[in-house]
Amino acid sequence: MNSLERLYYNAGNTAGLYQLYLALFPGSTKNLALKNNLAATALLLKTKCGRRLSVGGGYLRPSPTNADVVSTYAYALHLQGHDNEGLAALQKLKPSQLEKPSIALYYGVLLSATGRASEAAPYLQLARTKGQLLTEEKQLLTEAEKKNQTK
Repeated sequence: MNSLERLYYNAGNTAGLYQLYLALFPGSTKNLALKNNLAATALLLKTKCGRRLSVGGGYLRPSPTNADVVSTYAYALHLQGHDNEGLAALQKLKPSQLEKPSIALYYGVLLSATGRASEAAPYLQLARTKGQLLTEEKQLLTEAEKKNQTK
């Protein structure tokens, strides 16, 4: 992580991260981590670019074991109303990958969205207590926790 990226991340500045990744993208189109970060921030900001990169572009499918890529893909599916498909993609990961706080958040969100509140709770708690979340991710977490309380 370069210093500007770290600064934006530590500040929770998703828009700044998105602009940084967008600026870097043309020279690094084969960099999967950069593509994923661009797609993830674009999805969190609800831009059209995120959907195009993560689902329409299909670049995520060749890396089904890359937990970061899978979680971005699953979140894109969630935004399109395909919660079960997104959850199925996440469930192919190893349990240890699902326990990484940044992945646990999206797994918890998808579990919650599919009505599995009791299964979602530990993953959401892990994301809340162990993760460093961007502002939009904190909102996702809060929404999922509220949804779980109403069930």
